[in-house]
Amino acid sequence: MHLQRVEALGCGTIAYDAKRSRVWCVNADNNSVTASDASTLARLKEIPVGNHPRTLALDSLGRVWVTNQDDAALSVVD
Repeated sequence: MHLQRVEALGCGTIAYDAKRSRVWCVNADNNSVTASDASTLARLKEIPVGNHPRTLALDSLGRVWVTNQDDAALSVVD
């Protein structure tokens, strides 16, 4: 498998995607992440991930990488 190197744009429990005007948030109590419109703060979607998500990171390709503490795993959201 070939891995492509991409730049991380930031990480934390909340991340701002300026290119897409979205705010991403970790929902540790619901095992999901939420994407909201940055202008209106309207929830666009809530996406299930692994157990007890802790942090997320945005990459330069627009993907969201989520660390899941209880699974010791990563979830990648396109």
